[in-house]
Formats: sequence, C-alpha cells, structure tokens
Amino acid sequence: MHAPTRPGLVAAALLLPLLAVVGTSAPAALADGPEPAPVTVPLPALPAGATVGRVALAGDVVFAGVGTTASDGARTSRVLTTAADGTGSWSAVQDPSTGQPIDQPLVAVAGDVLLLRARPGLHCAGYRLIGSVAGAPVDRRLESCGDPRLGGGGQAVSTRGADVLWRVEQVVDGSAWPGSDSVRASHTPEVDGTTVWDVEPGSTTLRALDLRTGDVVGRALPGGCGLPDGVLAAGGGLVAVRCLDVAALLDTTRAVSPRQIPDDVIGLSATLSLSATAGQDEVRVDDLGTAHRTWTFARSSRGLVDGDDRLSALDADGSPRLAIVNPDGALSVTTLPTSPPVEVDEDVTPPTAPVLSRVPRLVRTPSAQRSWPVVWTASDPGGVGDRVAYEVAQSSRPTYLPDLFTTYLDDTAMTRARLTVMPSERDQRTCLRVRTHDWAGNVSAWSQTCLTADGYRPLTSWRSSSTPWRQSPFRPVVMRYGAEDALGVASYDVSRRIALPGRPWGAYRTPAAWRRTRATSVSRRLPPGTNVCFRLRARDRAGNVSRRDRGARERCTAVPYDDRAFVRHGDARAVGGTGIGRTLTMLRGSGSMTRRITAREIGVIAAGACVSITIAGRTRLSAACERDGVPSREPVWFTVRLPRTMTATIVIRQHGVDPALVDAVVPLR
Repeated sequence: MHAPTRPGLVAAALLLPLLAVVGTSAPAALADGPEPAPVTVPLPALPAGATVGRVALAGDVVFAGVGTTASDGARTSRVLTTAADGTGSWSAVQDPSTGQPIDQPLVAVAGDVLLLRARPGLHCAGYRLIGSVAGAPVDRRLESCGDPRLGGGGQAVSTRGADVLWRVEQVVDGSAWPGSDSVRASHTPEVDGTTVWDVEPGSTTLRALDLRTGDVVGRALPGGCGLPDGVLAAGGGLVAVRCLDVAALLDTTRAVSPRQIPDDVIGLSATLSLSATAGQDEVRVDDLGTAHRTWTFARSSRGLVDGDDRLSALDADGSPRLAIVNPDGALSVTTLPTSPPVEVDEDVTPPTAPVLSRVPRLVRTPSAQRSWPVVWTASDPGGVGDRVAYEVAQSSRPTYLPDLFTTYLDDTAMTRARLTVMPSERDQRTCLRVRTHDWAGNVSAWSQTCLTADGYRPLTSWRSSSTPWRQSPFRPVVMRYGAEDALGVASYDVSRRIALPGRPWGAYRTPAAWRRTRATSVSRRLPPGTNVCFRLRARDRAGNVSRRDRGARERCTAVPYDDRAFVRHGDARAVGGTGIGRTLTMLRGSGSMTRRITAREIGVIAAGACVSITIAGRTRLSAACERDGVPSREPVWFTVRLPRTMTATIVIRQHGVDPALVDAVVPLR
C-alpha cells in the first residue's frame, strides 16, 4: 500500500461528511490569559471534479475517500492521502493486488490497514481489508451487516453477522480474537485504541475486551443509568454510555466519578467530545476540561449522520484535531485548544439504604390472590449527580428454607413494587429487598421487608392430666395446655362447662379472662362433687384458628369428695395418712360411710383392701375387686360404673376380711 502512513497509529476518525466552519460560541475565559483560538491548516486542493465521501485522521496523515463522475456517468472511487500539516500533495493509495489506484469507497483507517466497501456479500454488505499488520500483508474480504470497526492499531476488526450480533476477529486471518466470545454484543461495540467497549441492553455492566491479551473486564455502570442502550462513543480512555435520557461519561484512566452529559455524543478524545443531534443543523465540539469551551460547526445539506455512518473525527493520538470540508470542497485540518481535565472529587460515600414502607409481617393465606404495595425513598449525601437507581430482588420460599433472592429489577428508577400472595402459598415467606446505586457506582446496604403467608392451623394439646385423683377438693382445678405452630401462637380461647352436684351440665361458656389469653393455663375453684369439662382453641399470629371439636379437644375432670365429707357408721374411724387432706377412713366389719351423690361412674381412692359400693339398693364391686386385686398399702383407684346417671345415697363398706382405707370418692358424669 503506497501512502505516507506512520505504523502503529490508531485512528479514532471513522467518518466526516461535509462540514463548514461557522463560528465559535462564547467561550469561558482562562485564568492565565486570553483564550487560544482554533488553528486551521488548509490541505492541498483535491483533483478537479472530486467529491469527498469519508475522511480519516491517522496521526500525521489524512485519508480521504473521493469520487469522480465521468462524462458518460461512470462513477470512480479513489482513496487519497496527504500529510496532515498541509505540506505535500494528494496521492492515490495503490491496490496491492493490481498495482492500480484503489477503486473502492473508504470506510475507515487504523494503523496500516484500510477498510474499504466492496460489492454486497451473500447476506449483508461486503468489505475489504488491505494493508499490513506487524509486517504481514493483509488483503481479504469480509461481510458485515453494519460498518465494521477497526482497532488495536489495525489488528482487530468487529463485524455484525446476520444474527445481529457483533464479533471481534483478527485482521490478519479472520480468526476470533481471544476472549471475544464473551462480548458478542447486540449493540455496536466501540473501539478505543486496544480496547473494545460494549454494553448489553438492560445490563448494568460495561464490558472491556483488551485486544492485546484477550481479557474481558466488567465495569459497573453508574447508578441512575437506567436501561443502558449501548456505547455511544469511546476515545482517549473516555467511554460514553447511553442511558434513558442522558449519557454517562466514564473516565477509565482516573478514579473520578462519572459525569452526566447529553446523549448525542458521537465522538470522543481524551479532551474533546463531538456531538450531533438528528434533525438539527449543527454539530458541537465540547472541551471536556476546566474551560468548558464549546465550538459549533454548520451541518452540510448532505446531513451529518446517514444510516450506519457515524462520526468520530478526533485524532486518536490525543491531538484535538478535526478534518473539515469547506463549502468550496477544499479540506482543512483544524486544531482546537484544550484545557486541563476537570478535577472531580472522587465520590466514595455510599447512598443511604432505602426506607421501605411497611407491609403486614404475617397474613393468612388468602382464598384469592392478594398483593401489598411497597414504596421506598433514599438519598445520596456525597453524590456528584442528582440520580440514584435501585436494585430490587425478591425471594419466595417455604418458611423452613432460607431466603434465596433473585434480582428482577436492576438499576431502575422505579420506587414501587408489590408483594403478592397466592392462594396456594402455605407457610410461604416472601421477601423484597432493595438497595441504592448512586451515579458514582457506590452501593448502599440492603433494606428488606418480608411477608409470610400462613395457611396452617395451630395444633393444640393438653398438658394437664384428666385423672380426677390428681385433683383436690382443697385447691382450684388447674388445666394446662399449649399449641404448636410453625410461625408462633398468638392467643388461646378456653371454654368450660360445669355440672355442680345434683345439677345437670351447663352450657359451654368462655369467661372474659379466658378469651384471647396468652396464658397457657387456667384455674377455677369448684366445690367437691363438681364435674367440669374444658375446650381449647388456639389462634396463630396470622389469625388461623385450631379446630375445636368435643371428641378431640375436650378435657374433663371432677373434684373428689374427701373421706371427711362422708357420714361414718359403725366401725368406721378416721386415721392419719398421706392421701388427700392427710386423712383416711378405716372400715372394719360392719363399718360404713354414706353420702348422697350424682354420678354415672363412681371412683374410689382406697388402700388396704377392696370395697363394696351400694347405691339404689344394689351392691357393686369395683372392676379391680372383681379381679381379686391384691391389697395395697398405697391408695389406688377403683371404679364402679352405673347404668345411667343417677342421684342417690352411696354406701361404702369393707369387702373381704382385711380392713379398707378410703381416701376420697369421685363422682363422674
């Protein structure tokens, strides 16, 4: 390739359609003197009849793609080159395969490699690469559905396939660049020197492919850059990423906070940005340094951006230069003054954790879907921008499993979500957690709120025995109980019904003190001979109530008569003992004890020998006596069952030859 090139140069200039200098906006004055003015150097005149298509700056060299039309209408394309300082003349770049001037339109230049537009390919546009890479000649064709990007000093090229994904390959042989499989982007990647930058739509990570090593590095985008939509431009270590309504300017060379800039940036160098808005008649060059100067240039009638054409007319070596096509068709190179970089304090203060609105901690599993709104707010005390964003994650798991969060909103400006409970969810814990991202990429702690759907009833149990001989006529009847529930019991309802001596059963009633009580026992002082039954109902913290049916949840007992409550006859006398009230009645021979009772079953606590019980003229033995029970020195329980509940006088006597010791009698309904 015959051209006054300088090996190793990386061109950031891809395209410059016709531009004309109109003037300079009112710049800010520099502190040390008058503001320097742009310096324009005219380039040699182009051949007669030539019109400029694309212009590229590559270090000390300018390339121009020009076209001429013969009298018969035939169109000829040439690639011309000249020195960027205005010396010398234009010369045609030779086609290495024919030795003749190149007859294909220029697309881009990088290092010693030219990218030309060739005939259409099988699926998309056809392109041609010519030149050399590290002394190795290059002359090959490729296909891309969008203008390829050259980088790495002409060593790498990115192309877009028919599947709309961009790939990075080596210029020399077309093989995939190491590491490029992980940056198969759906938006155009931008090349800055030896780095390819891209970001997937919706992602919060800016990815960088190092063309020297093949390493891929991810960099977090600033919070508030909601729904990023690709890289706008890259150059000189700066990367502009399109956000929803602004762009984030990231300086990858310094530890400074990102800046907010307009989202019409189409070219970047280390010191300048080039912007153009579709439908407007000018382009803008902004000094990114402390002077904050802005220059505007008129847009030609041809339009600045056309289809896939993109403008990046800033020299990649860092020189703030633009290639200008004047209204008369002549070319010039304008060097723009720049000021030192803006000194931006590094933002290392994380934003505050979001403050979330409250939702119920515990609810009953609904019969239909229910949801509760959650809103939040946060602030960024050390922020350099006025934007914060939020990361929202959710977990929905059974209560016996640990939370497992999945992010479903990433870098969003939304400040509202909903916690939803479905009818099928039983003992399901649903949590929402949110944290704040600020513009500098700092992240707050998580804030979390959880809602548990409880669909199971508590399971109640009695902790006190119903055996009457454990009761005493001298103490209240105490009934202990409890319940099991995975999420905790909130309260109990305890009802009771009473049958006083000689009276029928009363209805179940719940005393006020036993309603929604948190106590796990109740007590009631009752007269001897009274029967009492309890029903228990537990309520969990979600409002689920245990079942309360008589068969499974009723617990009954009776208050015994002490032996001293009976009338003694004959050889019946009181003796000391360890029983109820520490007394026993000893029955010998014809001795007996009597009392009028109401019962269907009679329990006798006696020791020494069995007893006989006569009631309503019939004498009955307890079941233990009928089995020839062995006399015991300790009181034991004997029972006699009656055909029905009756009220009559009971007579208790000795059975057998051994004396009987009677401690108490329990009438059971």
